[in-house]
Amino acid sequence: MNRGILVALILALVGPPMTARSDNARATSDALERLSPGSFTRDAAAHLLRRAGFGGSPGEIDTLHALGLDGAVRHLVEYDRLDADRAAFEPTLKERPSYRTMRLMEKEERQKKAQELRRIDRRQFGRLRSWWLERMVSTKRPLEEKMALLWHGHFTSSYRDVRNSYHMYMQNELFREHATGNFGKLVHAVARDPAMLAYLNNRSNRKQNPNENFARELMELFTLGLGNYTEKDIRESARAFTGWTFAGNRFVFRKNWHDRSEKTFLGKTGNFDGDDIIDIILEQNATAGFIASKIFRYFAHDNPSPEIVASLAETFRSSGYELKPLLNKIFLSKEFYSSRSVGTRIKSPVLLVASVIKAAEVEPKLAPLFANISTVQLGQSLFDPPNVKGWPGGRDWITTSLLLQRYNLASSLLGEPGQMRKLTFRVRKMAKRYRDAEGGDQMMGPEEREKERQRFDVAEVVTFDVMDALEGLESPDKIVDSLCDRFLAVKPSTAFRTQLVEFLGSGPINRNRLHRLVQLIVSSPEFQLS
Repeated sequence: MNRGILVALILALVGPPMTARSDNARATSDALERLSPGSFTRDAAAHLLRRAGFGGSPGEIDTLHALGLDGAVRHLVEYDRLDADRAAFEPTLKERPSYRTMRLMEKEERQKKAQELRRIDRRQFGRLRSWWLERMVSTKRPLEEKMALLWHGHFTSSYRDVRNSYHMYMQNELFREHATGNFGKLVHAVARDPAMLAYLNNRSNRKQNPNENFARELMELFTLGLGNYTEKDIRESARAFTGWTFAGNRFVFRKNWHDRSEKTFLGKTGNFDGDDIIDIILEQNATAGFIASKIFRYFAHDNPSPEIVASLAETFRSSGYELKPLLNKIFLSKEFYSSRSVGTRIKSPVLLVASVIKAAEVEPKLAPLFANISTVQLGQSLFDPPNVKGWPGGRDWITTSLLLQRYNLASSLLGEPGQMRKLTFRVRKMAKRYRDAEGGDQMMGPEEREKERQRFDVAEVVTFDVMDALEGLESPDKIVDSLCDRFLAVKPSTAFRTQLVEFLGSGPINRNRLHRLVQLIVSSPEFQLS
């Protein structure tokens, strides 16, 4: 089928961009009443795991469903009780020579040292992206990583501008530390974060010439939203953040850079500093509504009614900006499990890769092979979003040029070993071109080269074991239903299901035909939805 037609079909399944789906009445405050425990079906458990995490295998879905609605939500949200059970990132470059130390070097020595540091840092950056994607698919605390991904796209910073991979790692750990904690504490911490201070130029914010970048984005994108502040508020806020900078890996307050004079901000006057500004922002009703709405849209759907937003904002505000009560309210609501939410999200490239690996129970160690190549090509480079607004997401993930790459990636991950060998061959070539452009083999140390070689070796022989996944099933109908249930967020149309059953029944049901059946399923518009 023509890819343009497929794009149109996918967008039609998602529905209009700014209105609720036509098969549902407008949502009201009643839509946030709790889902009845008896309505928490296995399909509902699968939806919860897809949205509050990265999907799961049939066994993981069964386990979550067995907990019941309250138990399942508690298991995901109260993840602090679970062992993180993850490999820590091991940085090779944490501290750098000070500016003074570098200036004391001879020019040639200084240039050589700077080049060496850049090479090591780029290598570390590649490892960082791989580490995070592998962590997403192997963690026992999926909501922790899903929230870290949310904050990464909300409090945006980019390695392209920060140019310090360790600072990006520090920020990533910051998002994880406050993932489901208190939003106010998170905002205060982000304002002191070296990566953020560098990205939005607050590191050079001085009273003689206040820099407004951070002050503007703090209100527009991070807390209040457009229309809830003035240009004067931006200027006054920028003055309050003068002197907020960093040295090495630590936040530093330069007293002699700070504007100590009186400031008027959002109707209040005083000798404010950055913390005062954030506290005043948190007092505004608009903040709770803006953030609650964004979190709902991230997990549920794009069209919350004013009543839903008001209800969530009240919960958020009355809890003192604690995130867990807000998340519980969303995950326990009827609206979250309604047809407005289920299967209405287009998978981001990161979610596409992670969800396939999870659903197919493929070795998580394969994830790093796709972190630096495939997800980048598909438009979502971790730690390197396109601009301060993050990734647009939604319909922007689907274009005619990207669709074929998305299908090829999924088909290769789920195809026979020969398909995976073809994919790994392409990835090997792209990885080598990337290293050559950045300094050849010096981009990787001996241990890293050996780990990459081992991953490629595993990838060439490990694939989705379709025969094992379908053990005990013989009829075409049951096989098709089992595979669709595993890989699709929505039920296939009657016509499409009939085509799949007829295809499977048109010849011997062997491994080759079953893999071709899987590839037909992941080539459907429904597969692109979460």
